[in-house]
Parts: sequence; structure tokens; C-alpha cells
Amino acid sequence: MKTDVLLIHPPANFNLPKGAVHALPSYHVGYGMLHIASTLLLNGFNVVVWNLGEALHLDNITSRRFSKIIKGVNCKLVGIELNWLHFSKGALQTARIIKRVRPDLPIVIGGTHATLFADQIMRRYHSVVDAVLKGEAEKTFLQLARRIEEKGSLEGVEVGGLVTFRNGHVVEIPLKRKDIFENIDEIPPFTYRVVRRVKNGGESRRLFAGSAVNTCRGPCPYRCIYCIDRKISVLSGRERFVAHSPEWIVNQINLLMEEGCREFAFQDNLYLSGKKYLRKLTKTLIREGISDEINGFNMISVPGFLDRDILEDLSGAGCTNIDYGIESGSERVLKLIRRPTTLDLIIDSIKNTVQAGIIPFSWWMTGLPGEGEKELKETLKLILRTSKLGAIPKWVTPLILLPHTELFERAEEFGVKPKLKSFRDFMVFSDLIRKRVSYYPEAITHETAEMRREDIVKASVYLKLEIFKRRSKIIKNFKRKFLKNIVARHPFLVGEQIINIIEAILNIQPESFY
Repeated sequence: MKTDVLLIHPPANFNLPKGAVHALPSYHVGYGMLHIASTLLLNGFNVVVWNLGEALHLDNITSRRFSKIIKGVNCKLVGIELNWLHFSKGALQTARIIKRVRPDLPIVIGGTHATLFADQIMRRYHSVVDAVLKGEAEKTFLQLARRIEEKGSLEGVEVGGLVTFRNGHVVEIPLKRKDIFENIDEIPPFTYRVVRRVKNGGESRRLFAGSAVNTCRGPCPYRCIYCIDRKISVLSGRERFVAHSPEWIVNQINLLMEEGCREFAFQDNLYLSGKKYLRKLTKTLIREGISDEINGFNMISVPGFLDRDILEDLSGAGCTNIDYGIESGSERVLKLIRRPTTLDLIIDSIKNTVQAGIIPFSWWMTGLPGEGEKELKETLKLILRTSKLGAIPKWVTPLILLPHTELFERAEEFGVKPKLKSFRDFMVFSDLIRKRVSYYPEAITHETAEMRREDIVKASVYLKLEIFKRRSKIIKNFKRKFLKNIVARHPFLVGEQIINIIEAILNIQPESFY
């Protein structure tokens, strides 16, 4: 019989006060882990995915209840997802509980932030974590599962990206090209059917009607000094950008529609794939009837990368909104951080997007190098200007400065002083409790020449509250000037629902971390 594998999306923290809600989203199972599950299924393994964050929230699966449940589970290998900083404590708490009651089970942690901090995790937590598996792990986790099936142990296994602790030393096996799918269309689409309830093994309760879809992999060719995207891709063994074929994406969407999904998010670097590819994708979505069946899709972009023609094509294929990472209203700051856009491109992108019948959402940052009071006012000015043109300010967040980024490695040259450096330092994100106003100075990762940690968080709160104060004016302007065109382009959208969504986004500005 094939090895049974249990994959776990952990909670952010088992030990939050009763009734507290974490400040960051905690219930989304990453599609990376779901693709691993699909790869295992395709190769004959029995796989179950647990959304432990959801279980803690909906079914009151406390650490004590989880301990009792895991004791009776019949599996031979456990994988724990660590994709974002705020799951750091929860991932280790989950591993510790399992190791205490089931010391026989090998426990492997993987994901974006496990990859970033693999050495530190194994050096400090090897008593509860048997290995960290770095990078894209569809192929390599399959190798681990096969090893367990054949030998019953990870002892002596040689798998690319595997980081273990042996004889007092951290041992890492380098990733090679053979350890990832060079043709990413060979990666099987994922399904939510593998996600089962921790409580009783039944079908998991879906908290969301939509789903993210992985459309591409590999490093962004641009070099924004604060961004971890490029480094993560290289650490994961992928050195060039590659997109899934339109046919693969259609196949993935069809599979998810069978499971009830009707809204989709392309929250990766699809915008980098170029006009020719995007045109082919939109034609495929229309030809295959996807655009008629779904309730729209979202994507992200840097302003200036999508011209008027391709925006029209995207709108016709069902794109209803685009998240634009603008970051700053200061031309000087944008140049300093090497953001590949300009104020003129930002304005043109917003105008072209609303004209195409797509809602532009804008994303902003504080705590960037070179940003002082003058630059902060320039950012507010651009927020208000783009709002008049139809953009909805969706996220304002302090920059999270991560190790391995150029800004972290060359911090002194940019007048930046990192305050959080180690994996243990970043665990503070697991303790953040949602407040009425998003004031978390303990989670500010750095200081700049212009701003202390308190100044950075105050700058973020300042922008959020300025947006919040103007929410009625922003909504009224959008409703009067842009709503009619949006609804005309997308008959499945209802004007009142769009306004309700925008109201919700603007109303939670003060308390949202992002």
C-alpha cells in the first residue's frame, strides 16, 4: 500500500487569547502545498490536507484537541506549510504537538519563509522538525514520500533542497535543475477535494467562493531593492520566468469551477508574460467559455506594463479588477527603490484601466528608504489623485524588510537599519491581534534615515485614516463616474454589489494590517 501523507496548513498561533482574531489572513491554504498533494495523488499516494487555521477558528480545534486527533491518525509522513511570517509560531507549535504524541512521524516544513530561514529553523528546532524542504517541492516531496514507502525513514535520503541537522551541523543538499519541473505544465492542477476537516475527516468548509490560480513561476526580471520575489525564485531553484500555457490555466479553472469556485485571482507575475502571451490567454478564456461561466478574475501589475489594448482584451475575457503596486507618490523614492514605473505611467494606467471597464485597486507602502514627511505627503497626494481617476486605495502597509533582499543586504548604503533579522525575531508576526487601528510598532522590521519604527507605523496609520475620512467622497466619485462602464462591460456584476465591496475595503482601512 502506498504511504499515507498528511499535509497541514497551520494556524498563525494556537495561543492567542480567547476570542482574539489574528491581524493577518490565516485561513488560505497555499496552492503550492495543494500542487504537492496533486502530484502525490497522481503517483498513487493517499493524501489528506488539513486546514488547521480554519479548524481552530470554526471548529475550536485547540492544541489539546489537536493532540488527541493526531494521535489516532494513520500516516507515515507529515508536511507543514510555512508560507508567510505570521505562521512561524503556528507551524512550530503544530510540529511540537505532533512530535510529542507521535515521535515516529517524520515532519517536514516547506514554503516561502521556510526556504528563507531553513538553516535557522533546523539549527534551533531540529528536536521537533526533521527537515526543511526548500523551494518548489512537487518533485522533491514526492521523492521523500517514496523514500518513506521504501525505507520507512528519511535517514540518508539525498533530495535536492533538503535541509537537516546531523551530528551537530546543519546539512543542506543543493537544489539542481532536475529537482523542479522545467516544463511547469507537467505540474498537475490542484483540487480542494483533498482538504478534509480536522474534526471528523469530512469535506472541509470552504470559507471563500474564489481561489487563487498559479499562472507562472520564476524570478521577476526587475530588481526592486526591497522585493523578495526574485531571491525566493532563485533559492527555489528556478532561474528564469516561465508562464503556464493558456490551456493549462483553463484546465485548472475548469477543475475549480467543478468544485464551486466562480472567482479567480492571478496573484503572481502574469503581467510579465508579455502582450502576445496575454492576448493568447484572453482568446483562450473566451473560446473555452470561461469568461461566460466565471464571476470575474483579478490580477496584479506594476503600472505601465499593461497597455490600453491588452486591458481591453483582459476586460473582455472577464478581468474585473487589477491590483496595482504603486508603493509611493514620490518620483525620487520610486527611482531609489528601482520601481519600474513613473508618476506619468501610474496616471495613464489608472485612466486606461477604468476606461476598459476594470476596477483599479492601488497598493501603497510606508517605511521606504528616502521617505520623509515631504514624500509621505506626495504619496497622499497621489492616492487622492488616482482615487479621483477611479482607483480604489486597497492596501497601505509598512514595508516588511526581509533577509536576502538587496535592501537588507545593503541596508547601510540606503540609510536603513534592520531591527528584525532572525527567524526568531520575525515570530512577532504570529502574535499580532486585530485592532480597531492597525498600530503594530513591534512588527516594523527596520528604521530609515528619515523614520524610526514608530514613525513608520504612524505614517501607515496616517494614510489609512486619510483614506478612511474620505471614503464617502471616493465612493460617490466612483459611483458617479465609473460604475456604469464597469457594469456595462461585465453583465454578471451588479452595481450595488460592487459598491458594497468597495465600501467594505475602505471601511476596514484603519484596522487592516495590509
